[in-house]
Formats: sequence, C-alpha cells, structure tokens
Amino acid sequence: MEGIMGNTQIISGDEGEGIQDLARFKGKRLEKALYKSRFGVLKIPQRYITGCMDDRREASRRWLATIAWRKQSSIAPMLSTEPCPNFVSIKRHYPHYYAGRGRSGATVYYEGCGGIDVPTLTGLGITVSDLCRHYVYMTEFCFRVLNSDREDARTITVFDVEGVGVGDVKGVVLEFIKETTAIMQAHYPERSQVRGDGREGGPKVKLESG
Repeated sequence: MEGIMGNTQIISGDEGEGIQDLARFKGKRLEKALYKSRFGVLKIPQRYITGCMDDRREASRRWLATIAWRKQSSIAPMLSTEPCPNFVSIKRHYPHYYAGRGRSGATVYYEGCGGIDVPTLTGLGITVSDLCRHYVYMTEFCFRVLNSDREDARTITVFDVEGVGVGDVKGVVLEFIKETTAIMQAHYPERSQVRGDGREGGPKVKLESG
C-alpha cells in the first residue's frame, strides 16, 4: 500500500478494507487492533499524539479518521492527478502564496484577505467547496513537496487583513473560514499556532509555529 503523509503509513493489503475493519473496534479492542491486526501496524504521527496530550487512544482515533478522510477525498493522488481547472482563477482573485521560511525553518504562507474578489469568483462558478479543495491542495503541496523531508514541519501563516471590516466576514468568506478551519483542526494537527500581530501599513493576524 502507498504510504500516507511521508513515512507514516498503515500497512495493509487494501487501504479501504483496513479502515473499515479497524473502525469496528472500540476501546481496548481498538487499541489492540491498531497495533496487532491482520492488516499490519498503524504508526501514529507524533504530532497527533502531542495534539492529544499524549492520549494515544484519542490520537489513534483521530489518525484513523484522517486516514478515512484522505481515502474518501482522494487526497494522496491529488498533487499528481487532479486537473485543478480553477487553479489560475482562484490564484488571481484570492491572493495567497508561499514565501520563504521563518527562523525556525517553518514555511511562511501569506494570504491577502482584503484582496479576495468574492463576486468574481462566484461569477466564475467557483464554490466554497472548490475553494476548500484548493486550500487542501495548497496545504498538501506545502507539507508533501516543500517539506517532504520533515514530518514535524509547520507553517507561519500571515493573514493581511488591511481593508477588511467585521462586516466583510460573512457569507462565502465566513463559510470558507469555518470549513478550512475545521479541516486543519481535524486533519493537520500541530501544524500552526495563532497569535495576534501588527505592523506599519496595516494589521495582520499571524498563525505561527510554536
């Protein structure tokens, strides 16, 4: 079976079959199934264990949920096989890019919130689901290409909110924020931390590695 997220993998003859089999177990049976099942050994990424305060059972549950999500959403092959017909349009009307690294080595990601052109994106038929898929695509690129040799890689994400008022965070924008936040919390734990920051020329919110 193809490895998932770097060197972390569940060894089985069939990924889907392995997930369905392990999903039947709970409690001690789940814990035993995770480490000694006929499908092989499940290696839990350290960031899941850290994010769950060393609760390995909860880390196992969350990692299994991520494996299922990646399978159902076809995340593993997306960088090499997904056509991404809206890529150029989204990049043009939703300013965001990777640029350099922080002192800790974390990849820096910038997002110009004030430059998002929602009416044009909507007019092009681009939905919130399309934007979320694009966001996941960019996230996968960050951790699987830019940081392919670092399982513990993190990002410093800078949201430049110059020109954005409280009244602007609604509708498509709010739905997009909610959905991408939920995805990051559920399937990309210990990748970033939030703190406020400011600079001359406009406010910003920075998501920064610890």
